[in-house]
Amino acid sequence: MQMQQVIGHQRIKDQLARAQELGRVAHAQLFVGPSGSGLLPLALAYARQLLCTPDAMGNCNVLMDEFSHPDLHFAFPTPRLGETSSSETFLKEWVDFMRKGTYRDLTQWLESIDAAGKNAELRVPDASYLTRRLSLKSHGGGRKVVIVWQADRMNVAAANKLLKIIEEPPQGTVLLLLAHNEDQLLNTITSRCQITYVPRLPEGDITRALVQNHGADPTRAKRLAKQSDGSFTQALAMLSDKDHTREFDQYLFNLIKLAVDLRTKTQNLAEITKWADALSKMPRLMQSQFLDYCIEIFRQAFLHHYTKDDLTYMEPSVPGFSLSGLSAYLSPKNFTLIITELERSKMELDRNINSKVLFTDMGITLGRYVLTA
Repeated sequence: MQMQQVIGHQRIKDQLARAQELGRVAHAQLFVGPSGSGLLPLALAYARQLLCTPDAMGNCNVLMDEFSHPDLHFAFPTPRLGETSSSETFLKEWVDFMRKGTYRDLTQWLESIDAAGKNAELRVPDASYLTRRLSLKSHGGGRKVVIVWQADRMNVAAANKLLKIIEEPPQGTVLLLLAHNEDQLLNTITSRCQITYVPRLPEGDITRALVQNHGADPTRAKRLAKQSDGSFTQALAMLSDKDHTREFDQYLFNLIKLAVDLRTKTQNLAEITKWADALSKMPRLMQSQFLDYCIEIFRQAFLHHYTKDDLTYMEPSVPGFSLSGLSAYLSPKNFTLIITELERSKMELDRNINSKVLFTDMGITLGRYVLTA
């Protein structure tokens, strides 16, 4: 990945290049941005700039193209296979994953290693692996770069071990931590990192990339860019019809139908329990994505009701379900309650609460709020 291949973010690219020119490259850097904003492509391109300097080994760019540069190291979330399993265990699969595209997310990574639905995190063996790799002399005689993907999925023990590397880095080491949720990282780590906030991608940048790099029809590319909410990963998934939006549409539509009839059909409470049971069987990461989807579509429906249509970009794909139809059940009174309940549910899900209990409670609560519009 070269910097010109990274979609958008010209201001950040210029800042990184300028810092390198001035010799002000921080040894620990944290890049924070939403999924699909391009954290991994940006980090890979930046690593190339740091490693492939004019006095670097002659085949540096070739090695970077193959993700096999000996001075570039990775750590990333993996399922636990044993007490010592780590990123090193899955390194071959990780390289294969990146070769198929770098604008990809954790769900796609886990699916690629047949681990969908499993808990994945960075653990102590990952930090130990990095410690061993960084203790070795640089092959090229220059810097060593570490990319920690999804650093916010690092458990506390691993974070404390990584903190020792950040506090006492081997000479010439640059650590690039990539995270979606800064709050999930230890304060002792964030306070020692130079932080770069990477925003969502503009619609224009996504549209151009879909047309120029993926051969999308311009009209369709523009629509997908609008619907992707600044995520190129989501835009690509919709382009290839591999996202979960239609499934999420159906789940939410089913809940709304049950809620609307709740006053006259008390048996719908049992149906909401069945609805929650089906949701609880999803992979946990997909459950979290469903809650994000619900938050966004309720916001879109609220905007649709009170503002012009050009401010909305989502439209459900299930027959009989539309933003205008959903907006009929929203008011300033219940909208805030609904969003608060969804955000609370997402926070509880992150704490590993029983998902069936969580979604049953959430379904009944949302049903009650929908009836108070």
